Amino acid sequence: MDSNLRLAWTQIVTAEDYDEHMRAVGQAQALAALTAKLIEAADLHAGSRFVIAGAGTGQIFEFVDPDVFRRLNLICTDLNPVFLRRLRERLVERGLTALIIADDLEQTALLKSPDF
Repeated sequence: MDSNLRLAWTQIVTAEDYDEHMRAVGQAQALAALTAKLIEAADLHAGSRFVIAGAGTGQIFEFVDPDVFRRLNLICTDLNPVFLRRLRERLVERGLTALIIADDLEQTALLKSPDF
């Protein structure tokens, strides 16, 4: 990733600005609906590892029934630790848990083969 882009995503774009923009353009809502459909179509077994790389602030969790995720081993990543703190708050608000990792998808430390 370009160093200026990395700087923007880790130090300049605030969680509040990110959430406001994503909500305004309907991105969080669309991603939530798509994620729920993908999980349903994948017919994952209980305990499957489900990774959301670039999870941002977790705003999608405001727009999808938390029960969709309850039987999964949820793993969420993002470059920005501030975004991840907001993500953790959202998960707690919805009674969900996840392994939350500050990670760079271009140089990931994630498992090589999540279930989805």
